[in-house]
Amino acid sequence: MKKDRVITRLIKIIMDPERELKERLYLALTLVCEFSAIVALIGDIIAKENPKEIWVIIGTVIFIPGIMIIGFRRKKTDAAIKATVIGLVFVILPSLYFFGGGIRGGGVVWVLFAFTYAGLVLTGAWRIVIFFSIVLITLI
Repeated sequence: MKKDRVITRLIKIIMDPERELKERLYLALTLVCEFSAIVALIGDIIAKENPKEIWVIIGTVIFIPGIMIIGFRRKKTDAAIKATVIGLVFVILPSLYFFGGGIRGGGVVWVLFAFTYAGLVLTGAWRIVIFFSIVLITLI
């Protein structure tokens, strides 16, 4: 079965000690994010939430794994990590917050996830700039 091979291959990549920890964390956290986004999408469709929020989640479910796959295939995981984090902080977070009910919606949880995600996959000046950006976007 093809699905079993994909899952086995993903597990091997995550567990591969030859790969940088940052790459392995990126893959693992992105898969968790993808699963969470799919669950949120199903819940939003059932609850008939704001259609704009649903479209943001659909875009997330499509584009984030696409960025990850292209990054791994072209051996440009650093660029993929940065593109994913930029998309998360500047597109996904604000959209989910504003279209998803503001302070009462699920966007607040994604802000916490963004801090964790960025903190684990970014280093140096990128991490500082993204942390500052998350704080600034949250305050706005």
